[in-house]
Amino acid sequence: IAVVYVTGAIVSGESSEPGLLGGSSMAGADTIVRQLNDAKEDKSVKAVVLRVDSPGGSAFASEDIWRAVENVKKSGKPVVVSMGGVAASGGYYVSAGATAIYAEPTTITGSIGVYSGKFNTEKLFETIGIQVEEETRGRHASLYTTSRPWDEMERKKMGEMVEDTYDRFKDRVGVGRKLSAEEVEKVARGRVWSGEKAKEMGLVDDLGGLFEAIERA
Repeated sequence: IAVVYVTGAIVSGESSEPGLLGGSSMAGADTIVRQLNDAKEDKSVKAVVLRVDSPGGSAFASEDIWRAVENVKKSGKPVVVSMGGVAASGGYYVSAGATAIYAEPTTITGSIGVYSGKFNTEKLFETIGIQVEEETRGRHASLYTTSRPWDEMERKKMGEMVEDTYDRFKDRVGVGRKLSAEEVEKVARGRVWSGEKAKEMGLVDDLGGLFEAIERA
C-alpha cells in the first residue's frame, strides 16, 4: 500500500516544507501527481491511501490531483482517503473521487465552494511614485494585474470563471459521492462540517484515522 501525503495549501509546482524563517507546508500538484502515477505504475503497489490535511488552495492544482486519483482507480487500484485535521475546499476536491473516505470526528471538511480575488496596489503605487504602463493583447490579458482594480467587464468575466469552477467542483462531488445535484447543493455553498456531520451527509464513508484507512485499503 502506497501512502501519498497532501499536506498544506494546494499549489501548482512542487511540494515544499516550511523554511528556516517559518511559513507553512505546500502540497505541490506536480509532486503529488508524480507520486500517484508512480504508485499506479508500480506492480508491487495494490492500493493507495491519500492522507489529506489541507485547507485547499489552487482549483487548477486540485483538479490535476483529482485526475491523477481517477487514473489510479482506472488502473484497478483502490484509493482510500484519510482526512487529518482539515480537508476543506481543495482538500475535499482531491478527496471526492476516492474509493472510500475516512475522517476523524472533528475533521474540518467540506467547504465546497470557490472564491477569487486579487490585491489592488494602485493607491500604494501612487503614494510612493510608481507609474505603471500596460501593454497587452486581448481584452482580459491583464486580468490579474495588481496595479489597478477590475473594470466592469473584467469583474463579470471573473464571476463567470468562479461559477464555472464551482459547478465543476459540485460535479466532482456528485459523481464521486453518488449524490444528486440537489443533494450536493444542500451541503455545498462553501459551508464546513465536522467529520461526524459529514458522515451523516454522505461526504465521507466512515470515521477513523490513517490506520483505519490503511486497513480498509
